[in-house]
Amino acid sequence: EQHESQSSSSSSNNKQDSVVDDDKHDTKPPAKNNNKQRKPFMDSHEHHDDDDDLLPSYARKTAKGGYAHTWKSRARISKANKGNTPWNKGKNRSEGVKAKIAAGVRARNRKVLLEKLKKLNMTEAEWLAKKKEIKYLRERIRK
Repeated sequence: EQHESQSSSSSSNNKQDSVVDDDKHDTKPPAKNNNKQRKPFMDSHEHHDDDDDLLPSYARKTAKGGYAHTWKSRARISKANKGNTPWNKGKNRSEGVKAKIAAGVRARNRKVLLEKLKKLNMTEAEWLAKKKEIKYLRERIRK
């Protein structure tokens, strides 16, 4: 009799599991990756202990002087924002704004490159020559 009751309870659990699985399929498809290796928020939350939520505020201080949200508060914010349309959805940027953004990106990339060259003890001319050599080698390998 006990075995039968266990099998009937396990069949009810399977029904509940199938209901949970059906809920997963009703969600929206994931957004485009855009070459970034980001993990979804909830997956990253699973790897953290709840002990982080108990830390006092001074222990959650960031490098720039602010305070990091706890995982619980991040989950609440995420849940509250589900389904909301971003304020800038569908708005187009002017050519001037695009030019400012592009100039800022180029300046940041140049700064990173110069720091890298400083670590490698290379000049920009040496770096460009090496890049060119690598490019030609790759072309020869492809042919």
